[in-house]
Amino acid sequence: MKIREIIATISDFAPEYLKETYDNVGLLVGNPDSEATAALLTIDVTEAVVDEAISLGCNLIITHHPIMFRGIKQLHGRNEEERLLIKVIKHDIAIYAAHTNLDNAYLGVSFKMAEKLNLQNIKPLKSIDCEQKNGIGVVGFLEQKIDEISFLTQLKKCFQCNQIRHTKLLEKPIQKIALCGGSGAEFIDLAKQENADIYITGDLKYHDFFKAENSILLVDIGHFESEQYTKEIFFEQISKNFPTFASHYSKVNTNPIKFL
Repeated sequence: MKIREIIATISDFAPEYLKETYDNVGLLVGNPDSEATAALLTIDVTEAVVDEAISLGCNLIITHHPIMFRGIKQLHGRNEEERLLIKVIKHDIAIYAAHTNLDNAYLGVSFKMAEKLNLQNIKPLKSIDCEQKNGIGVVGFLEQKIDEISFLTQLKKCFQCNQIRHTKLLEKPIQKIALCGGSGAEFIDLAKQENADIYITGDLKYHDFFKAENSILLVDIGHFESEQYTKEIFFEQISKNFPTFASHYSKVNTNPIKFL
């Protein structure tokens, strides 16, 4: 099995043309014509993840968050990115990233969040094609209305959050839900235009919470927490096309944020 065959299953699902202009996706390191031994699926690539790949005999790492956002002119091992690049090259490990193209793909990151919450009648929050399938974020409905505290409790459990941050409770039931995996502050107004009862995302800043204006419940569950199930998308696509190929979920918790 060639590396190009494995990564093609992801690129077919989330074509690279769906990425944002600033992004760095695709095969970032490695020879696509090398034989693939096994794949390690992760949200981030860290030194610990690379060590895990080596220990499992994986010569392919499939990640959501890419490395090398900025140009690298020297490799001296002065920081983690340089060290892990030296290590993956030394051990002949390829790195493939599906980032904003996976965010924007139909059934991508935000759709996976909606699946975890059992939402129905799901559509993109912001469509980016004429078919209105691919897009940013999603809007969907719970089967039944639920009070705010009960839903926030379920949300915290579903996404394994140490804590969640939210605006003032509006004392009204929740049924229509807008959400966006990762950093979704810029789409608050779209969620309000959809008349969603709640908008769930990550990386909200202090002043972002004022945009609720008592018309929507804003909830920040954390960037990592919102995207943690992205590994399932990778696994589903690979196992569907190559059921005997070994794909491993990384057991390394790459979330850099800790709570006291």
